[in-house]
Amino acid sequence: MWLLSLIILLPTGWMALDFSIGDQINRGIESLISTDGTLADQKIAIAFIAGALVAATPIHIILRYLATLVHELGHAFTAGILGARPRTITIAPSSSGLATYEAPRSWGRGRISIVTFTGYPAPAIASLAAINAVRSGHIYAWFLFASITLATSLILLIRNAWGITWTLSSVVACYFIAKYASLEILGIVLVGLSGYLAIEGIRHTWAQIQIVRLHRGSGCDAEKIGDAWPGTSGFFAWVHLITVVCISAYAATRAVSPYSQEIVDWVQQQMS
Repeated sequence: MWLLSLIILLPTGWMALDFSIGDQINRGIESLISTDGTLADQKIAIAFIAGALVAATPIHIILRYLATLVHELGHAFTAGILGARPRTITIAPSSSGLATYEAPRSWGRGRISIVTFTGYPAPAIASLAAINAVRSGHIYAWFLFASITLATSLILLIRNAWGITWTLSSVVACYFIAKYASLEILGIVLVGLSGYLAIEGIRHTWAQIQIVRLHRGSGCDAEKIGDAWPGTSGFFAWVHLITVVCISAYAATRAVSPYSQEIVDWVQQQMS
């Protein structure tokens, strides 16, 4: 599981940090996926804004399980990369989730806290990684990577009926989108989901702050860290929020800024 966690987290982190892939790797990707390419700045900006608006409306309920799954995969793969054995992921119809793992006896509260902390930032990191992948011209490759990650989680980790049903539906949808949609549509879908995840991640972390304040003993991530470091639940709930807001804001900047002046001009025209 350590190797699988590395295979998932390394490309995600690499793209989120916007590191250069290198000519040799680029040639390898192009030899395997000759149809890959980028998306116009205008379409990236509009798709991201559209996804963010979806997250701010009741329509977000349809996609809310995606943010939960990414959250739980953040826990599972971080545990795997640190030497634990991820065991199961459950996703409830309420959109709550739980990732379990078997940690070595040598683990202290430091590594446990790292694994617990990584869940909430995971959707924002996934959002940023997808934006950078689209902007660097790897739309199809990243869509394939995300689809394989979903399929892997379905096979190895997800164990409850609702989680299996929702994730299987998503994998099937990804298959048909990849098979029949154009490269441009794939890019729009990726960027739109990025906008959605950026906002949904903020929504989840804000909800955690309310839970810590009003519903003590809920077992949310900040409280689990507080169990290891007494008195820090509220502090880490705010650290979660600040972290996610910063990453999501940077993803939005990456998506919208190349076309921001045109958007400002359009808004001014509509107001005049």
